[in-house]
Amino acid sequence: MEKRKSARKPADFRLSLSAELVDRIDVWAGEHDGTARDDAVRKLIELGLAAKQRHAGSAKQRDRAATLAGRQIDQMSDISASSEVRANRKQRLTEGPSVFRTVRRDRSKKTNAK
Repeated sequence: MEKRKSARKPADFRLSLSAELVDRIDVWAGEHDGTARDDAVRKLIELGLAAKQRHAGSAKQRDRAATLAGRQIDQMSDISASSEVRANRKQRLTEGPSVFRTVRRDRSKKTNAK
């Protein structure tokens, strides 16, 4: 079933803001055609909601960064260590600490069992 947007009346609501934030809004309003404070708040909310989240970059950029990091790690690795130890160290360095893997925004939310 398809939902239609209902035509609603604008909602009035009260918003408590710190004096510092109100000052910042007033400065922003002054820099943007001297907009009234309520219009400035509305525009700032619309801008915030319309803004895309920052992405860590394209897959191509991530792959290139991983390749460059891998090369640098290979150059700096201890050649007296076995290849297995070097590979394990490289993997730990490129994946980062397990504590941080769950909070990274550029990775999917699935958990890696390691």
